[in-house]
Amino acid sequence: MSRADNIFLVGFMGVGKSAAGKLLAEKLEHDFFETDSLVEKTADKDINQIFKDSGESVFRAVETTVLKKVSIERNAVISCGGGIILREENRKIMSESGTTVFLNASPETLLSRLIESKNSRPLLDGLSDPEKLDRINGMLAERIPLYRRSDLMINTDDKPTETVVEEIIERLTDFPAQVKVKLGERSYPIHIGRGISSKIGTVVSNLNFGKKIGIVTDENVSKLHLDTIADNLSSAGFEVLNVKIPAGESSKSLVVISTLYDKFLEGHFERNSTIIALGGGVVGDVTGFVAATLLRGINFVQVPTTLLAQVDSSVGGKVGINHRLGKNLIGSFYQPNAVIIDTEFLSTLPRKELMCGMAEVIKYGLILDSGFAKHISTNFSKIIVLNDPDLTLNLIKRCVELKAEVVAKDEQENGLRRILNFGHTFGHSVEAILPRGSITHGEAVAFGMRAAIRLSELLELLSKDQSEEALKLVENIPIDRSIKELTVSDMMDAMNSDKKVKDGEIHFVLLDKIGNAVIRSGIENRLIKESIIFSQESI
Repeated sequence: MSRADNIFLVGFMGVGKSAAGKLLAEKLEHDFFETDSLVEKTADKDINQIFKDSGESVFRAVETTVLKKVSIERNAVISCGGGIILREENRKIMSESGTTVFLNASPETLLSRLIESKNSRPLLDGLSDPEKLDRINGMLAERIPLYRRSDLMINTDDKPTETVVEEIIERLTDFPAQVKVKLGERSYPIHIGRGISSKIGTVVSNLNFGKKIGIVTDENVSKLHLDTIADNLSSAGFEVLNVKIPAGESSKSLVVISTLYDKFLEGHFERNSTIIALGGGVVGDVTGFVAATLLRGINFVQVPTTLLAQVDSSVGGKVGINHRLGKNLIGSFYQPNAVIIDTEFLSTLPRKELMCGMAEVIKYGLILDSGFAKHISTNFSKIIVLNDPDLTLNLIKRCVELKAEVVAKDEQENGLRRILNFGHTFGHSVEAILPRGSITHGEAVAFGMRAAIRLSELLELLSKDQSEEALKLVENIPIDRSIKELTVSDMMDAMNSDKKVKDGEIHFVLLDKIGNAVIRSGIENRLIKESIIFSQESI
């Protein structure tokens, strides 16, 4: 199964959560818990008595308490009371600690099962059967929109428990990996799966946004994926507006931003409308900047189509555009509401674009996880041909996990998050000098990482053996030879104009070992220049 955490079964009373939960736990060899039983044990009285003595509000408070306790379990199946989803706090607990499965059935089926069970139900007791059906319909009208925010939905009408459980297991096996970016009380999901974009209508529906959706993409991606994505969203009931921008860095401009404002304002977009970025890093940066500023902020979903965007730029909320004096000098931090990563998109990428993304993949191993760096080194030739779907998915998932951990600790790059710029200070200087589009961002970062590794060794932070090992990994990324023609003085000038200059000093992200990054400033110019020359000569 893709997600090894808890499985929460939710749904209306009588839908069969307890029976399905017990059998599911048995088949998966998981522990089984039932929130209603835990509430009774905690209160030392049955649910009917709790309602009679203290009312529903007290029951709901105790229910939340036991849910908090049981949510810290791992690999558990938890059958939840029918009204547990009424509290936002409960929905957040379940979302952050496992997969939520909604068991659904028609009102008539529910009534039939409740009558057959003969168990007392405080919210239905004392009513005739027709009155019970009316009450069920009324309660479902309130609860169904909340149930539908679950990760999966299984219909149980006319199905024995065994069949329901088999379907749950089958659906869980196919369920995409998910990573949560947790930012204090806020969080958002990153869905990762092969072919997951075919379910984008369902995923976005679960976010409970308004009906207007704008898809921003570039001229290249639109030919490959736009129609499929737009049709899927339209089928889910959304009003879709497609907007294409020119491909490449030239789109990260105020001119393009202004055009997008016009499109969405003329389309009568509102605060509950949504803009989807369908494309690589440029599309994500531009679309995110528009979402952050249009109507002072509207919903934003990232659907990255390049490896670079999937492992890096789509996660973390950095959005912005370029200025004539440098990359990304105008922007903001604006987190998406969700990220949807379809690994099948990568099959349409040329090898050069895959290598561009692999530069960022290597970065994560070098600065945060030595074991991951070794894994990349060992499997590089297999990774780059994309013939092992699980290898690709797990690679992306690990990068996203690492970035999510850093962003959660330092959302706005005041400290720790700066280590994600490993190789970027040197790399951005190259991008600032060369004509835009003449090299990929990955090539620039690969050049920058070579220089940063050499500078780490010159400063005696990194041993020679570790330096050679790190360089060997980075050298898997080919670099355009035009960088050899640049002058060291031009690169030094460009670095001094970079946004990472602080108090007049360039701050470099360096390594003191593979898997751990440090930040240093006040470095002698001769050592910086020597590192640039080394990197140029190594191309």
